[in-house]
Amino acid sequence: MSSSPTGSGKTGSPVLAKLIRDRRHQLGMSRQDLAEVTGVPYSTIAQIETAYRGVSPSRLGVIARALQLDPADLYDVLASEPTPTSTRAEGTRPRQAAGRDDDSWHTNPAYLAATRAREAAAPSGPPAVTVLPEPDIVSRAVELLSQLPAGRRLEALGKVQARLLSDLVQHEAQRITHPDYQ
Repeated sequence: MSSSPTGSGKTGSPVLAKLIRDRRHQLGMSRQDLAEVTGVPYSTIAQIETAYRGVSPSRLGVIARALQLDPADLYDVLASEPTPTSTRAEGTRPRQAAGRDDDSWHTNPAYLAATRAREAAAPSGPPAVTVLPEPDIVSRAVELLSQLPAGRRLEALGKVQARLLSDLVQHEAQRITHPDYQ
């Protein structure tokens, strides 16, 4: 596994991890709920939310849609974060930093200028998260549940209620035991 520029071994984006985790909490979803909705394994969701690992573009799109976010906003978060190569001193070759000499690496001044211009123009911080009004969320839930056969709707509604109640209990327990938890 490659390690981050800080040497922590984490390869994910802390900003993206926080954005995904906070949005999941806003929607009242547990990690298990997000895993089930997206088809992404629970362990992968946990690793993404703790920035232990990065996320592929295809999974990022699936997660964004499940969280009712525009995938482009999440891609922008990733694009705005410094990469190990952008944190190097200008003109330093990647392997030179590791004590090797490699003449195949050449600095491209046009690329450096374009990268600096893009970084200067990028807004700071994560994109604003749009939370749907409660009636829209309820309408969307009804629309989704209505897609099920009539005989399975009550069963599905019961599962939704059980998950929401479980998540609310977990959230309240976290709030009580960790005053800084939101």
